[in-house]
Amino acid sequence: MKARIIIALVFLISETLLSAQDKAESPLDRPRNNVYFNFIGGDGSVISTNYERLFLIRSKSFLEGGLGIGYNKIDDISDSNGNPDLQFKYYTIPHHISMNLGKSKSFFEIGLGGTGIIGDVNQNYYLYPFIGYRFQSLESNKLIFRVYAGYPFYGWENMNIWWLPVGVSLGMCL
Repeated sequence: MKARIIIALVFLISETLLSAQDKAESPLDRPRNNVYFNFIGGDGSVISTNYERLFLIRSKSFLEGGLGIGYNKIDDISDSNGNPDLQFKYYTIPHHISMNLGKSKSFFEIGLGGTGIIGDVNQNYYLYPFIGYRFQSLESNKLIFRVYAGYPFYGWENMNIWWLPVGVSLGMCL
């Protein structure tokens, strides 16, 4: 009888020790939704608002997909009649998918993105690869930050939009 009690106690203690990891610390329990603002560029916008969904694979990697809406304007020096300071405004619909590799909160990000453009431009869609760094919190209502670089595969030769190849994003995990 004593042997059964001792075995039961050892089993309960080992079970407690093995499952003692705080759930908020487990990378597989991280928040799966992000909302953020993209500043400066990187996706064909001066500013955009985006939503992302994380698809967790392992504790050190995840896939992520995002969709947003952005805005940009171009000041042209002159039109064909010589009128200065024309402004072209356009809206963007940036979207992307990426693979993130790292530990805890810091990740290397590599992916493929696209931007649909609504407005008077030469080309209405740009496809681009990107690479960057991501800080992704393990808890809800905490900061996310990413900085990345990307440039379109094609169409940059006659691009009449402002495209800065570096983007900075700041937002929250939900």
